[in-house]
Amino acid sequence: MGDLELATSSNDRLGFCPNCGEYLKEEMTRCPKCGFPIKEAIPPLEPISLRSSNVIGSTRSLMGAVCLVLSGLIGLTMSAFVMLNREAIVAEIINVYGGELGNIQEAVTFLVVFWLIAGIMAFIGGFFAAQRRHFKIAMIGGVFALGTFGLVFLEGSVLGLIGLILVFLSRREFR
Repeated sequence: MGDLELATSSNDRLGFCPNCGEYLKEEMTRCPKCGFPIKEAIPPLEPISLRSSNVIGSTRSLMGAVCLVLSGLIGLTMSAFVMLNREAIVAEIINVYGGELGNIQEAVTFLVVFWLIAGIMAFIGGFFAAQRRHFKIAMIGGVFALGTFGLVFLEGSVLGLIGLILVFLSRREFR
């Protein structure tokens, strides 16, 4: 029997003897139980630092992507809501502020199209940010996300701004 590769455990980087299954510690070249020769010494464990790993950066870009996708969904929801309630919204605007029916209908139609485009672009930007591809498209989606507004508190725009900042800060991760 010649030297065999070390069977290693995936969680602890220590290993087990391929001959008898005995637990092996760092830098062993022979099994302490059966004496089986290990081809390579088990390398010592290295300390893991969050700064040296990509954990923080990955989280940043993914959170930015989630914000952009949510902002896009808010924009699409706003567009659908206004489109479905167009007559009631136009009538309410005329009752409160006055004005000509034709101009108000055009303005409401513009808002529907604007929110539809902003929502789609924010969604696309979030999709590319999640994959860390095409940084420019992700940033353009973030800019469009600023125009998604929201139902109550400009939540679409706030999410869009947060997503835009997070995508920008994770720009080095993009391919």
